[in-house]
Amino acid sequence: MWDSGYMAERWEKRNRPIDGWRYHNDHGFYFGDVCSRDFHVYITDMRVFGTPEKDITFQSVAGRNGDITFDNKRMNNIDVVYSCLIPTDFRRYYASFVNALHRYSGYQKLVDTAENGVFRMAVMRGEIEPTVIRRGNGGTFDVRFTCKPQKFLESGTYAHTLTETPAKLYNHDGGIALPLITVYGTGPGKFTINDITVDILALADQITLDCDLMTAYRQVGDAAAENKNADIYAPEFPVLGYDENIITWDGGITHVDIVPRSWRV
Repeated sequence: MWDSGYMAERWEKRNRPIDGWRYHNDHGFYFGDVCSRDFHVYITDMRVFGTPEKDITFQSVAGRNGDITFDNKRMNNIDVVYSCLIPTDFRRYYASFVNALHRYSGYQKLVDTAENGVFRMAVMRGEIEPTVIRRGNGGTFDVRFTCKPQKFLESGTYAHTLTETPAKLYNHDGGIALPLITVYGTGPGKFTINDITVDILALADQITLDCDLMTAYRQVGDAAAENKNADIYAPEFPVLGYDENIITWDGGITHVDIVPRSWRV
């Protein structure tokens, strides 16, 4: 004969809501404009604090002990994984959350609320396979991202306006940065950071140098960017090295804005 008290207790254990407060209830992430916490997603575990691997090629040579190494002067992408829990109303919140994540293609800004002042550039990777528990009231799943190796500094996204030459800009925080530089003026001139010079061959008002994409363009407001690669001569694009950087210009250049894009690992 079934013990009704035992069966009631068993049913209650299987169907009661999961206590999300036992987990990192104040921890979440933003991917683009999507915030995990807006969908009642709790982070139960995460693999987010690893460091990227340097891209090194190893080559063995007959008759020689050990391998020869070639430093490719880059770092590989890094995987970031969040183990997630939705404790109640799983089907509704899960579907809305996954649909919101899938709105994006290409690299998007990924912010972890546990790390102040930094963000990654990430792409969601692989399918999301949920495990539904508590008769559909709750469920767990992993969200995987592949990220560029850098942790970009929020402070490095703001422009520094330089009006006097020579000027100094410091990069104390991490690796060699590839800045976004907007040069203003009324005529040709030379723009230099440390020992790398860009010749501005024609300048009516402004030209932006994207030192990551190695391209030049003019953009005012929301208008489409106008290609200006023919208006510069740049065998190399400037970078911001470690610590102190000396910045100079001449000719018709009047001032510059520099977004450092500083980062760390």
